[in-house]
Amino acid sequence: MKKQLNLFALGSAALMAISVFMPWLSTSISASFGGFGGNASAGLAGTHSFDGIIGLLISLAAAFFAFKEIKWSPVAGIVNVLIGICHALGWVGSDYSGGGFNFDSGSGSSSVSVSTGFGLYIFIAAAIVFTVTTIKYLKNGGEFDLKDLGKSLEQASQSIATQVTQSTTLKPSPGFQPFAGKITSAKAFLFDTPSINNSTRDFIPQSELIHIEKEFESFYYGSYNNPNGEKLIGWVLKIDVIKIG
Repeated sequence: MKKQLNLFALGSAALMAISVFMPWLSTSISASFGGFGGNASAGLAGTHSFDGIIGLLISLAAAFFAFKEIKWSPVAGIVNVLIGICHALGWVGSDYSGGGFNFDSGSGSSSVSVSTGFGLYIFIAAAIVFTVTTIKYLKNGGEFDLKDLGKSLEQASQSIATQVTQSTTLKPSPGFQPFAGKITSAKAFLFDTPSINNSTRDFIPQSELIHIEKEFESFYYGSYNNPNGEKLIGWVLKIDVIKIG
């Protein structure tokens, strides 16, 4: 089973390297002026950050270690797991950590939000798989059971799911109180989650009222009753809403 392990180890190392070229950061920019609004989004690959470059080099080294069956191979995977988690939490690569800000001048407003990209989660998952498979291979004296691989993949998926949940958990803003709002832009599109990448086809027309229940970064969460009697709920950009009453 030795050849199979090398394929799994090399495959996960290759995936780590490839994921560095995927978005590690997602940014969204929205602006509104004179009743007109627009938004744009973009992703920045891991190669745009110093720790992403380090992660790429370690991934290449990990592939070499696995191919040569060097006993310290798992260390490369562990280091990349730490790099990925620390980057996601903003401990390293802090110039690309999550957050956002809003600006409102009265006649116009703008908003910028930053969130973790899917490439970083793939990087962490691949690093976990590489670490677990190489440890089990060395522990078993150069053999690897496919049943162990299944368990390893399950552990990796659970770990990455936990990481995603923790990084996307909405923390209530201290002192926030629900309020009635009014739509100021021509169309305020609803989002499934507080991310510019998860827009729906539903929108609230200008001057309509919305009940705001909570907030997260540059988004409000609320409900709206349209003229047909249907209740729409979701996230809207803060720049599209003003507080009334």
